[in-house]
Amino acid sequence: QSPSGRLLAPSGDDEGAYLGILINEDSADNYEPLGPVVLVENKDVWVNIANKLPPALQQAALIHYEGWLSERFLQRLASWRGATLYLLADYDPVGYQNFIKLQALRPDAQMLVPDLSPAQVEQWGNGQVWKNSLSLVYTVSQWSAQQHTSATRFFELIAAKGLAVEQEALLG
Repeated sequence: QSPSGRLLAPSGDDEGAYLGILINEDSADNYEPLGPVVLVENKDVWVNIANKLPPALQQAALIHYEGWLSERFLQRLASWRGATLYLLADYDPVGYQNFIKLQALRPDAQMLVPDLSPAQVEQWGNGQVWKNSLSLVYTVSQWSAQQHTSATRFFELIAAKGLAVEQEALLG
């Protein structure tokens, strides 16, 4: 929806069709998503994840971002009061740091976490990616110790193994 109240919605009956918009900060009539929004870090996952999401999110707006959530983008996300935000990041300290920053602005934001067994984490885990972001592990561990959610339980699993799980594993 735009500030003027105009709605932007897909037209036609093609379930495979989607509508994309560019966020233009200079527009006086910029659009704001209403309902569930899934922020997806990886472009291949963004293109292919819709039918693999939980049923309640299969019609969600999917927004692709790269790597770190910038302060500028986080401020935009904080202003989207009609949106329920879900983060689908890589499962590594960088992804969790993004979630911590997002949750600081939007406490209602949630992280989508896969239901992977310890054996699957070992199969799809990546020790090098984990090692590349070791400097963030302490901060995320401190945050994790204060929470009791599926996101923190999954972080504790990957931290114990020293393995990151990149979100491409979700497509397998």
